[in-house]
Amino acid sequence: MNKKDLATVLAEKHNLKKSQVLELLNDQIDIIEEELKKGNEVRYSGLGTFFTKERAGSKGRNPQTGEEIQLEARRVPRFQASERLKRSTKG
Repeated sequence: MNKKDLATVLAEKHNLKKSQVLELLNDQIDIIEEELKKGNEVRYSGLGTFFTKERAGSKGRNPQTGEEIQLEARRVPRFQASERLKRSTKG
């Protein structure tokens, strides 16, 4: 399922226009991005937590030349699923 499929299902379920739901989904993504940029975490009950984590700098290799390069430290986004979501996917 992709974002458009999700919007279609939600639009039908709540008797809304698909374009309205897509706009809401896009706004939700924008808000999560803004909060992560600020260093805040976003807890979404029943789904999980979006947060950032510092990744230390490290050495890497240029795959084309084999030259060793230094990778900079940076902040990366992470997601941790809620217990409810984890339980729902057990076989």
